[in-house]
Amino acid sequence: MTYKEKITWLQRYLKAREQARFLGDCAQEMEAEAEGMRTRLDGMPGAGRDTARLARSVEKVEETRKMADAALDRCAELRIELVAELAKVQHPLAQEVLRRRYINGESYAEICDALALVERRVYQLHRLGVNKVCEDGPHRPEKEVQ
Repeated sequence: MTYKEKITWLQRYLKAREQARFLGDCAQEMEAEAEGMRTRLDGMPGAGRDTARLARSVEKVEETRKMADAALDRCAELRIELVAELAKVQHPLAQEVLRRRYINGESYAEICDALALVERRVYQLHRLGVNKVCEDGPHRPEKEVQ
């Protein structure tokens, strides 16, 4: 794998986590909307002519919730794979930089502050760690998580 492919491989977990969070938020918004619709339909006679609209909303919520659950499962799988690969990095500081960057999603500035290192050293440790990741080679970069 090239350096760029390794970076893409490392970023899969954060992208999956972001997608799972987005789907969870969508499901919550849809649930709130469906609850409001139910209240309007229950509270007033003739409040809405399309009573099937509530059923469709509930179906959409359930579908979105299933997608969010599947995304969370995928996220857990990717995290386990990532943690196992990071454990192979022998340099403890390089491993910590990669963990903070690709598991916690911290910026380089946050990593510098947390580890009390200058930015240049964090970049060096990052490159060292990335070069050690996936050295045994069987990993193939996946297409972007959608």
